[in-house]
Amino acid sequence: MDIILGRPEHRDPLIDMICRSHLGDIYFESDRSYLEDVIGKALDEENMLLAIEEDHLQGFLWFDLKGAFRIHAYVHLQLVDSDHAGKGVGRALMEAFEEAARAISEKAFLAVAEFNHSALTFYEHLGYKNVGVIPGLYRDGVGEHLLMKVFRKSKRMQ
Repeated sequence: MDIILGRPEHRDPLIDMICRSHLGDIYFESDRSYLEDVIGKALDEENMLLAIEEDHLQGFLWFDLKGAFRIHAYVHLQLVDSDHAGKGVGRALMEAFEEAARAISEKAFLAVAEFNHSALTFYEHLGYKNVGVIPGLYRDGVGEHLLMKVFRKSKRMQ
């Protein structure tokens, strides 16, 4: 498996993966035109990591290295194809993200839907700590656990 930076030609396979997922049903309601805009922008800004093996998309991680509070790295969305769940794809994507994040940020953040218990457990095993729940952050009626991982203490904290 290779972790590569997504390019515009990956847009349609990414959108297809999202539309086939439970998260796609909840957050995007299969609104393909909205997804085309959002995913296209993320790819143009080079904010998408892809896990690919033999030209097959296994998963992706959409990030912004200054997306949390304009100073810390943030994962917008990570999704692993259901056929590849539990095979290290998500961990490999997170390792690649964290390598880039550590170079410029002291912390990384992400949000996990309150119903997504397996994702919450996964991120906690990677060292992310739950710092609170934000009701309706992305979708009315869905609380999001805000998770944070500290890579190093800031000079302001010492």
